[in-house]
Amino acid sequence: MKENKTEEMAMTESQESKPEKKGKRIALAIINTIINILIVVVLVISVLVATVALTSKSDPNGLPNIFGYTFEYVQTNSMNAESPDGYEGGNFSDQDVIIGKTYSPDAFPDLNVGDIVTYRSPMLDADGNVMLITHRIVEKKVVGGESVFRTKGDANSVIDQQSEGQYLVSADIVSVFYTDKYHGKILRNFAGVFRTVRSQQGFFLFILIPMIAFFLYAIIRVIISAMNYKKDKAEEEKQEAVEAAVAEALAEKDAQKPENMTPEQIEQFKKFLAQQEAQKAEESAEDAPAEDESTDSPEEPADE
Repeated sequence: MKENKTEEMAMTESQESKPEKKGKRIALAIINTIINILIVVVLVISVLVATVALTSKSDPNGLPNIFGYTFEYVQTNSMNAESPDGYEGGNFSDQDVIIGKTYSPDAFPDLNVGDIVTYRSPMLDADGNVMLITHRIVEKKVVGGESVFRTKGDANSVIDQQSEGQYLVSADIVSVFYTDKYHGKILRNFAGVFRTVRSQQGFFLFILIPMIAFFLYAIIRVIISAMNYKKDKAEEEKQEAVEAAVAEALAEKDAQKPENMTPEQIEQFKKFLAQQEAQKAEESAEDAPAEDESTDSPEEPADE
């Protein structure tokens, strides 16, 4: 009787463990997917922050440049007004980031009145760097065979080059924001984020901390993998021991004639062994996606 109870408990435990294992696998798959998505998002942000920081340092004007596109946070409200009649592309404030394109005379040979450009100013910003100003061209003329310009903010009442004979030359222009060839984009209310990204705090927040987190995550994954391996190994050994014990008991019962084991008990043992084989086949199919997932259940042995 004791042997029969032990064997029945083993069969019940095996039947209950199958859905539980499946549920755990689904939960772990969902958790791993979410974690992987978060890792990709953080990694993309870190790469962008690192690129912005490195290009800002390498550019003589401190202007981040990614594949020829410049990113500049607006420093004043001089363009925070409706564009003059017949013109477009303005109306951005000191809360915004504008995306321009690197200027070269070959790429933009025909700058005209109404275009918006970013140029180096003789003034310095709060950090002691050369201030970059993005204004609209309001006057163009040719001096000594070279085009020169005067600019003005749409919200300002006076032009930038007020002194007599003072003009903006091509060498002063670093990027173009709005022309017939290129229409720049405005990232509204991103100036604060951009300033943070370019600061030391931004480097610490968006690069250093994610690197530390990735390192710790990798260590945790290794530890969890080792623990799961040991757990799976122990369960496998336990299962093999149960199967061996059942097989041995069945062989002993078969050898001892029917007076010690009824036909129903024998049939129960055989069903249990068949379930074990089916479970093994199903797990093998799940571990090998290339194989056919549908595994035929072994036929039940005929009644004796």
